[in-house]
Formats: sequence, C-alpha cells, structure tokens
Amino acid sequence: MLVSSFLEKRAGHRIDIPFSVFHSPFFLNAKKQPEMVESQILNVSSVGVLFKSNIVYNVDIILRIEILLGNWDLFKVGFSSSKQIYQGQPFVALAKVVRIEKNDNSDNYFMIAASFISVDEGHQFAVEKFINKLIKKGAI
Repeated sequence: MLVSSFLEKRAGHRIDIPFSVFHSPFFLNAKKQPEMVESQILNVSSVGVLFKSNIVYNVDIILRIEILLGNWDLFKVGFSSSKQIYQGQPFVALAKVVRIEKNDNSDNYFMIAASFISVDEGHQFAVEKFINKLIKKGAI
C-alpha cells in the first residue's frame, strides 16, 4: 500500500459535494463481484473521484464505481424524460486507485483518489456538462 499526500494533479472541473459513491474491487474473470460498499464523495469530476472510505485499497487496484450523482443523466445526448417519471441512474465506471491518504482527524477513514479508466464517453460528457451547469449556477 502506498499512502501519499495529495498534490494538485487534477484534470477537469471538480465539485465538492457530498454525493454517495458505491465501490468494490473489480475482478475481470470473477463469477461474482464483491459486494459494493457505500461511502461519501469529497469531490468528483468527469475523470475521477475522491472519496472517504473505511476500507483501504492498494494503489493501482481497479474499482467498480457507482455514483449517485443527481440528475447527471438528463445531460446525455438524446435523453428525453418526463420530470414526473424521471428517476436518476447512477454514473457507473471502472476506476484505478491513484492515491491514498489516511485522514489525520479522529475519524478512522482513508481518502481514496481514483481515476476513471473505463467509462462510456457519452456518460462522461454528460457528467462534465452537469458539473459545469452546477458551477455556473453557483450551486457548489
């Protein structure tokens, strides 16, 4: 395990908003994937996520990530929905753990930085538009 300090190596606009993220290690040939664990996001962009976790992962491990990211999917190209029947879907990606930092507070958790390595390009574009709209509105 590598624990390092966070340096500014970010690409894309990030928002600091406490969405929920579900995560678990991803194994390509596994008959059954491990159960996903819920954590809180510290910040998110269309290219990666920083979240708190009681589980420590090794750097370079691949995670399956599902983020409950509000109405991001309304920004998908060609998406049309009646607001009365709309139910947002989680943003799903495979992500590589790039940094880990132990929280210095009394809370017993790690801050996990993960970069999306396998994601639908249209979904990634929709998340970027969603984040930009929140930034323009001053909602964050």
